[in-house]
Amino acid sequence: MGKYAVAHIWPDEILQLGIAMIGFKKTYHTFWSYFRLSLQTGILVGLAAYAYYVFLMWRAGDRQSRRLELEAAAAGKQFSQMQLSTSLLLRKLKAIKTLLETEEKREGEGAEAILQLSELLRYMLYDKGVKLDKAPLERELYYFDIYLKLHNRLFPANR
Repeated sequence: MGKYAVAHIWPDEILQLGIAMIGFKKTYHTFWSYFRLSLQTGILVGLAAYAYYVFLMWRAGDRQSRRLELEAAAAGKQFSQMQLSTSLLLRKLKAIKTLLETEEKREGEGAEAILQLSELLRYMLYDKGVKLDKAPLERELYYFDIYLKLHNRLFPANR
């Protein structure tokens, strides 16, 4: 509508000549055809802007869901490792119980086995390097050696 108001004051000759120079014929629209074209263009631009907004929201949400999936996978891995370690140590605890039933083994081997098991449990539960899978190799080898000594002490037939 503004185009028609301006056209009464300053004609649209320059624009029409420019369009004619590139090979298109001069086109004149009625108010209603021009109104329809401008409304369609405005609606399409609005829909394109909204689609771009939805895309940006989806991409941001997708990044967040990927991060959550990675954290859930890491927690699941840590849970399975802790479950396996716990079951192995509980097996050792049951073996210590049978070791403590005899009086002559209770003082020497039983006390040493309990100390080794408590050291392994303390390492497994409280060491942050174990929880983050970033424990130094020397420390891992040290505790693996303790585990092997405990296993060989509790199950001498399996050597």
